[in-house]
Amino acid sequence: MTLVASLYLTVGVVGYLKYGSSICGSITLNLLNTDPLAQTVKILYSCTILCRLASAVLRSHAATNSMASPPVVEVG
Repeated sequence: MTLVASLYLTVGVVGYLKYGSSICGSITLNLLNTDPLAQTVKILYSCTILCRLASAVLRSHAATNSMASPPVVEVG
């Protein structure tokens, strides 16, 4: 948790130092649209969001299926 908080704080401070008070809500909004590296970062960020969404949908689907099916009792 400390590592994540430190990284979050570092990115926030570096972003503020780079863009000053004109910083947007997300640091990716401050990147130039003509820069290929910035476009790559935005595309990879979008892919990450889509993969997390798909993962959440699959997990919720599995959870609802396990609740809906009755337990199997073996007689033997």
